[in-house]
Amino acid sequence: ETTSIPLYVLAGFLLRDKRSAEAGIKYLLFGAMASAVMLYGLSLLYGFTGTTQLYNLAASLVTGQVPQKLVYAIIALVLVGFGFKISAVPFHFWAPDVYEGGPTPVAGFLSTASKAAGFAVLLRVLQVAFPDQTAFWTTVIAVLATLSMLVGNYLALAQKSVKRLLAYSSIAQAGYMLIGVAAGKQFGATGAVYYLMAYLVTNLAAFGVVAIVEGKVGSDDITAFAGLSRRSPGLALAMLVALLSLGGIPPFAGLFGKLLVFASAVKSNLIWLALVGI
Repeated sequence: ETTSIPLYVLAGFLLRDKRSAEAGIKYLLFGAMASAVMLYGLSLLYGFTGTTQLYNLAASLVTGQVPQKLVYAIIALVLVGFGFKISAVPFHFWAPDVYEGGPTPVAGFLSTASKAAGFAVLLRVLQVAFPDQTAFWTTVIAVLATLSMLVGNYLALAQKSVKRLLAYSSIAQAGYMLIGVAAGKQFGATGAVYYLMAYLVTNLAAFGVVAIVEGKVGSDDITAFAGLSRRSPGLALAMLVALLSLGGIPPFAGLFGKLLVFASAVKSNLIWLALVGI
């Protein structure tokens, strides 16, 4: 939450730009709603167990003093907050508008640092606090991963703004990372973290190129990138490498990230999820 509040301000940083102001307001409203739902879930957890310490929570839930159905409801409420942080479907609505309307460097930061923090907390809370409910939350995460991959990739096809295109790509990439989370175990977590590291570097590079082109041309429309290889071969090459890596094309890091998360899904008998990803 402490990192989210400055991000709401940064999204609406360009005070004279209506789109930036709109991005800041949308991000704040969606963020406040998602945080409220998540905090309600955490307050229920504290109310029934009397602790907020992760390992103590796990021990309290093992004793059976909290009804199992209630624990499932709490996990669902907590996942709403985490789903917003990582822009997973169906909590993704803010991402395209905020990435397009906010300053480009802020959009790049949102799509990387913010997502990394969200995944770090998601992995830690689910694996440490809810080990006995693994079967339930892995199923929910698998569904979120499927929706994120399908919606993110298909809606990206119709975009004319490169920033919106990268926003939907970011949603789809969250889906691939969630495959590693759904697979659980050490291998799945390792795959998700490796994928996250590769994604951070490539997405920052893509947004860096967009920021430079937008600064020179004054637009982030796809047509502004026409002829970029003639105008600036270095920038065009950097964008090409970033997009090939995000697409999982060899020999770039994105390919190995996808191989790791797909392999972790197969190892955990989630073969259908790996096939959806492919």
